[in-house]
Parts: sequence; structure tokens; C-alpha cells
Amino acid sequence: MAVIKNKQKSLTRRKNRNLAFEALGLIGCILSIVLYKKLHNVIIPVAAFSAFLLLIVYQSRKIRIYNYGIEGEMKVANLLEQLPNEYIVYNDITIGNNQKGAQVDHLVISPYGLFCIETKNMKGTIIGNENEEYWTQKKRGGGDNIYEKQFYNPCKQSSGHVKSIKYILKNPVFNGVPIYSVVVFTADQETTLHIESRNTPVLKASSILDYIKSKKQLRIEHELIKRVENVVDKNIYSS
Repeated sequence: MAVIKNKQKSLTRRKNRNLAFEALGLIGCILSIVLYKKLHNVIIPVAAFSAFLLLIVYQSRKIRIYNYGIEGEMKVANLLEQLPNEYIVYNDITIGNNQKGAQVDHLVISPYGLFCIETKNMKGTIIGNENEEYWTQKKRGGGDNIYEKQFYNPCKQSSGHVKSIKYILKNPVFNGVPIYSVVVFTADQETTLHIESRNTPVLKASSILDYIKSKKQLRIEHELIKRVENVVDKNIYSS
């Protein structure tokens, strides 16, 4: 079993903040009703009620998105836990600070290299090229309508995270340490991938362990692994 250094935190923290704002919106709606009963002028309480209701709707939508993201990251985290104990796994970490840091879904340290994994829990057909700015998700909605959505290229997202990891490992002693950028879509049975990518593998969750284990050449000595681990530990942002 892999060594698990860090479990999911950042998405849960953001979800909890949204839950707090949702509760604030509910309280605001109740106070608006009380205000409506006390005032002869209905404009202010109605406007306040509408604003707080919009806040609840917005926060509820964000909470659903975070729940979906947490579900996908947990699926990959559970898979990575099955790796042998020579692998060290970090889940849901921020390298740097909260404003400008890189939010890395999963980072795996091993004698065969580092694996920086970007997780997407998206269903439907995913179309894209690693050089494009945005990819397209197509899926069926209600009434068999085709729903289409643009989202930021996760290959670029993961490559940006790799740059952040390389930056904290800028000491020349780490020059030979390979860092692999990987994108994983977690809804295996409900996702079709039409992706052109030469540098960043874009996989379904069921293939991630095979990909990691395919790297069999020893690249990092034990002492250097410990140094990499120490540098990562020191650069993880914690609120």
C-alpha cells in the first residue's frame, strides 16, 4: 500500500465556505420576510429577499460542483492508495500560497519519477487538443438535447502545476528528477475521449495505475526521494 501523506482538504474547505454563505442567504431570506411584515414599503424587503434567494441558488450550484470534484478526486485517491509502499501520494495540495499557488489534485513521488495528476469528473464526449486553450464537453441533457460546454484545457492546467513543482525543486541536485504530467477523467463508463495529446497522457481512471507502473527505470535514489519529499512538505500551503 502506498504511503499517503496528504488527504483531500482544499475542495472540502471551499465547499464548507459555500455552505456558510448558503446558510447566510437562508437567514437573509427569513429576515426579509420579517422585515416585510413590519414595513409598509415592500420594495426594500422584496429586493433583499430576491438578493438573498439568488445567493442561495448560486451557492447551491457551487456546492454541487465541489461535491462532484470531491467524488472524482476520492476515486483517484483510492486507486493511488493501491500502489506499493515505495510510492508516496499527496492528495489535493496547494504548492505555494493560497492566492498564487498551484492546486494539485494528486502528486505521486516514486523511485521512477514524480507524477502530477489533474483529475476531471466529467461525463459525455470530451474533445480537445493539448495545444488548444479550451476543450469541449458534449453530453445528453433532458429530452435528448445535446448539452455542450467549453472548459479550460486540463493539459495546460497540469503543465502549469508541473512548472510550480519544478520551481520548488530548482536546486541543481534535482535536475535529473523526471516529472510526468497526467490528466485523468474519472467517469470511466460514461466518458468518451477524443483527445490529441503527445506530451501529457489523457487517461480514464481505470488506466492510471498501469500508466504509473509502466515507468520502471529507477531514476531517483532513496536519499534523493527523501529530499524531494521534504521540499514538497515545506512548500504545501496550509490555512
